[in-house]
Order: sequence, then structure tokens, then C-alpha cells
Amino acid sequence: MISPALEAMVESLSTLKFANRAKNIKNEPKINEDLDQKSLLRKYERELKRLRAELEEKNKNVVDKRRLLEIDEQRRRAEADKMAAIRALETRSLEFMREKEEKRKLEEEIARLTNQMIRGEGGESEGDGKNGMSSHMTKQYQEQMKREYEGR
Repeated sequence: MISPALEAMVESLSTLKFANRAKNIKNEPKINEDLDQKSLLRKYERELKRLRAELEEKNKNVVDKRRLLEIDEQRRRAEADKMAAIRALETRSLEFMREKEEKRKLEEEIARLTNQMIRGEGGESEGDGKNGMSSHMTKQYQEQMKREYEGR
């Protein structure tokens, strides 16, 4: 029922919605078949093959959870090994820096003692004029001591 009256507006809308739904109905005619047992069996076999193929495809895409857990555990172990190696490297680096500083201090001490020894043995003072010769001998001695130290 469709009416221009305001009181019939709800009924008019309901009728128009029904007409729209009825317009969109599509019929697909099919021939009636009497299926015997052999044709039903073939139909079911085809459906089984299709379902098995679909199941195989899904199984290929599914990752085994155990394998995933193993890989995760291996990753965690590798990360722990990496951190241990980094800590060991940092420790060795600190030890190397300490040894380098000790070496530098020892070389300075050797140079200082060598200068004192050479000045004390020769009895030369800085105002003698032989200062160039004394510093040359000091440098030679320092180089010799440095080579010996590095050789050890």
C-alpha cells in the first residue's frame, strides 16, 4: 500500500522496501536429476579429492610449532653467546688500555732514570755546551731500552 497521507508514511516505506527486495530476486533454473548411487559416489569422490588437496595446501603453509620453538631457543642462545662475547671483549679492551697506560708510564720512568744516569755519570751540566751530545746519547739509550722492552 502506498499513500500520500502522512499517517501512511511508515506503511508506504515498508511497501517500497519490499518492492526493492522483490526486484532483486534472481531465479536460476536447474534440471531435476535423478541421481543413482554410482553418480553420487563419483560426486563424493571428487569432493573428497578437492578437500584433500585443500588440506594439503593448508598443511604446507602451517609452520610446525615445535620447529618454531627450536628456532626461537637457538636465537636466544645465540643472543646470550653474543652478549658474553661482547662482555669478554670489553674486559680485554680495558685490560689492554691499562697495560698500555702502564707501558707509557714505564717508558717515561725509564727515560727519566736514563737522563739522570747519563747526567750523573758524565757530570755534565746544562751550561757546559756539551748538552747536544748528552741529549743525543740519551735518545740513543732511550731507543735501545724501548727496543729491549718491546722485544720482551
